[in-house]
This record gives sequence, C-alpha cells and structure tokens, in this order.
Amino acid sequence: VDFDAAPAAPAAPATSFKPAESLPLPSREMILVEFPGIVVNEDKALAALGGEEGVAAVVATPGTMLPLKFRPGDPLSHPIFGDLTLSSSLLVKVTRRKCRAGDSEAPPPPRI
Repeated sequence: VDFDAAPAAPAAPATSFKPAESLPLPSREMILVEFPGIVVNEDKALAALGGEEGVAAVVATPGTMLPLKFRPGDPLSHPIFGDLTLSSSLLVKVTRRKCRAGDSEAPPPPRI
C-alpha cells in the first residue's frame, strides 16, 4: 500500500443527464403581494386589495399601507393593512408537462 499517493477521485455515475434549458428573465419591475389566504380567483383577490389602481397608488406613494378588505362590497368591513417592503428576491415555480407514450401532441413551448 502506497500511503504517499493521492486518493483516486470517485468515478462519475453514468447517466444520460441533460442540463435544463436556460431562459432569460424579462428585466421589468414586479410587485409581489403576500395574500393571507388561498387565492382561487385572482380577480376577486385583486378587488380585495383595491384593484390595480389601489396597488399602484400604494407603490407610487411612499409611506402608505395597502388595505385588504375581505368583503370589498361591505361598507362595514374593516380592512387589514400591509406594509410595503423592498426585496430583490423572486420565487418562481417551474412545472414541466411530461409526454405519454401515446400522445401525438408536442409539449407547449416554455413561457415566462
């Protein structure tokens, strides 16, 4: 046994791994709203936040808070307020449809 020799590198596993396709992200500003509930209908969730106009007004005016009304049509419903916080992180969920052996359709192209 030669104790002075360097240990051998482990052999790489033989797989047919292909790296994922890299797509560029659009360079635009995005607004993330953490909604305190499960969003089933995006239009209703946006209406609870005051619509696009309400969200844009809060983003444009520093120091204001974003009101959320769980019952937007009820004048007696008191809103809860959220703070505007700057962040540079983005969470993206990526899904891929798998083709079955009998499918003749090509999978849809990736979109961002």
